[in-house]
Amino acid sequence: MDIPTIVKSVENSTEALLEKVKEEERQADLRREQWEAQQEQWKQEEDRRRVAESIEESHEQLAEVIKDWARVVGLEQFFAGVEIRAQDLPEEERQEVLKRLALARKFVGTQDPLDFFRSWKTPLERYIPLSTRTSQPEETEEED
Repeated sequence: MDIPTIVKSVENSTEALLEKVKEEERQADLRREQWEAQQEQWKQEEDRRRVAESIEESHEQLAEVIKDWARVVGLEQFFAGVEIRAQDLPEEERQEVLKRLALARKFVGTQDPLDFFRSWKTPLERYIPLSTRTSQPEETEEED
């Protein structure tokens, strides 16, 4: 073989190699785009799951708050009934019952149903959907 033939062969190989490189780059771009689309789809699915979860948890907690409220109201009615009945007792016995009533109230803790209601978290207090977030860095989204 002569040198011009070798040079021509190398040039042809280079062009073919460059075409292959361009095709591989195009394929890599397509794979990257598909990967990014899949990541976005997973992110949206996770967002929907977390929204549904926050709604469910909020419903469950509100139901518990309502049950706690009813329990507290029932306790308060009981304590009020004891207090009313104690008024009919002789002084010494009444004082003893009222002391026990104070101990019982202290023992069961807060009697303010609003304390229970204030502890309830709405779905948006539990998780902020991606669609309603405003310019938060992506790192903070993962902390929710």
